[in-house]
Amino acid sequence: LQALAFLMWLREQDPAPRPVLVVAPTGLLANWRAEIEMHLPPAGLGRIVRAYSNELRPDGGRGKDIGVGTPQLDPSAWTDAGVVLTTFETMRDYHMSFARIPFSAIVFDEVQKLKNPASQMTRAAKTLNARFQIAMTGTPVENRLQDLWSIVDVVHPGLLGSSREFEGRYPASDATKLQALNDFLTQSTESRPATLLRRMKADHLPGLPKKSVITIPLPMPIAQASVYMAAVGRAVALKGSGRGYMLEVLQRLRSVSLHPKDPTDIGSDADAYLTESARLQGMFDVLNRVRAANEKVLIFCESLSMQSLLAVQIKRRFGLRHDIARIHGGVTGDARQLAVDMFQKRPPGFDVMILSPKAGGVGLTLTAANHVIHLSRWWNPAVEDQATDRVYRIGQKLDVSVYLPQAVHPDPALGPSSFDLKLDALMRRKRDLSGGVLMPPDDEADAEALFNSVVGEDQIAEAPKQQSASTIETSKSGAASINENFRPDEQRVQHNQPPAISLAQTSLARKVYGQGAARDFNIIEDVVRGEEIVTLLVRDPYVCASNLHRAYLIDFIKLFQSVAKNIEAVSITAYDGESLDRARPESSAQVIRDLENRWRQRFPVELRLKTLLVSRRQVRGFHDRRIEAVTRNGRRIVWDLTNGVDGLMNQGKECTVVREVSAV
Repeated sequence: LQALAFLMWLREQDPAPRPVLVVAPTGLLANWRAEIEMHLPPAGLGRIVRAYSNELRPDGGRGKDIGVGTPQLDPSAWTDAGVVLTTFETMRDYHMSFARIPFSAIVFDEVQKLKNPASQMTRAAKTLNARFQIAMTGTPVENRLQDLWSIVDVVHPGLLGSSREFEGRYPASDATKLQALNDFLTQSTESRPATLLRRMKADHLPGLPKKSVITIPLPMPIAQASVYMAAVGRAVALKGSGRGYMLEVLQRLRSVSLHPKDPTDIGSDADAYLTESARLQGMFDVLNRVRAANEKVLIFCESLSMQSLLAVQIKRRFGLRHDIARIHGGVTGDARQLAVDMFQKRPPGFDVMILSPKAGGVGLTLTAANHVIHLSRWWNPAVEDQATDRVYRIGQKLDVSVYLPQAVHPDPALGPSSFDLKLDALMRRKRDLSGGVLMPPDDEADAEALFNSVVGEDQIAEAPKQQSASTIETSKSGAASINENFRPDEQRVQHNQPPAISLAQTSLARKVYGQGAARDFNIIEDVVRGEEIVTLLVRDPYVCASNLHRAYLIDFIKLFQSVAKNIEAVSITAYDGESLDRARPESSAQVIRDLENRWRQRFPVELRLKTLLVSRRQVRGFHDRRIEAVTRNGRRIVWDLTNGVDGLMNQGKECTVVREVSAV
């Protein structure tokens, strides 16, 4: 609204107004048009032109500017336009054509898309021609402080010096320097007005209703608590194995705290599946209350499979006649706007929308809802706050309630350090710090502190206690809000009587092999001796990287075959030859041919082999070095190898092996 008011003023000052360019993610352009038509007089900004997707008309059909090297669009059709809407990708691909138009202003919405100064998108943005530029974002520092430098350098070149100078002047670990940076950008001087306007709701929108944040700590059901305890055991075993494993363990703890099983493993009893999660129980408690109040709610969850399951189950449980709307990265811009319009215009009464925190957490106005459930929380508090702000924004008339269901382990020894509680403490601490400074949301030390706090070495200072689930908020009229008496059963949240949790079917073991040390393979052999292995899965990015790696792989499989009663099939997932950093990479066909030749020579008895080679460019985050065996008698055995098969079989390297045995 602030940007639109400025653009309207700018147009009124110019006797021969030039067009405005709005560059935004595809999913937000329909929203821009809707907001213009809602808040401004008809044709207040002039004719609106869609300059993206099928609306483009390249000259001669020779391709894009970025490929041909010359302008391929005829922008003459835009000269009498008031607003030109385009995407960041279209701006990048046709930047020469866009640069031929002198715009009165350019608005970059969700400008964190330009956080990489070396990207073609950012470079293209710097070629455009405008008298004035506006960068809009709720996350100016999305990952690291250099994001802010890149954004500012687009709209105000040179203000923060070079990238190297900026990095030296404002180290991300120095809170005093970060405060100085915040003051430099947000405070006016005699020679220069403020460059950055931080529109904090508490300061600029005092007329908004109240917002209550309600934590709902609930004990994990027995099945969830058992799987969580096993995950904590693995975390303890993997301590000191490197940052990659630490992040993997944190992701596992985060996943289990939502639900111990994947949504695809729901089985035939959906109700039983839903009761196996403390967070889902808390979510349905909230939904029951929202339904009783005839109000609307947003649920944020990034797992697409969980979204799909909940959309079906919520519709079934509450007897809704329409499908639950979902917004995630795979939903197109027009479909997003249609879902938003239907949700906003539906008559008063109970309704639910499910959204991904990032894809659905920006650029949308969903003030028909006044309740938000963060079912799974993003690691970045700014992203979570942006998601909440879909309802807590101009146009909201009702008090807003934000619910944080938390899974707490029922054992008194583990409960206080449960992942959800420690993540909440970290998020609150970062919110407190970021209120007055621009700081990176994902400092590397945070992951280590969170990891240590969950496994018993608490390095996160406790922030002031957030309001509990029993807090009662009242609206301006004095009537009790829906939060009244929102109090989980006290017996469920106390830790006096933990349920009996047996881990008899789950065990962990750890073995450290030093560099140059002789190898004994008891940690592998003693659990598969005499077993029938249905499938042996090998996930190791570099297990096929060279002739030597493939030789070690064959020896490793031979080790299993020498002690197991039978192996029916072996499945291998690794990087393809083209993904490896070397002067003369092998093709995938060469890798597979060599592996199959070695296989036939070493395994004369037929042993089925399946090889999947993946591209590093297409499959990111492939850091697994994991072996998994599923046995005929129903056991699942997983070995994590810190340096992969090569590290285990090569005495010249060191390797830590963590083994987990559980029932399938």
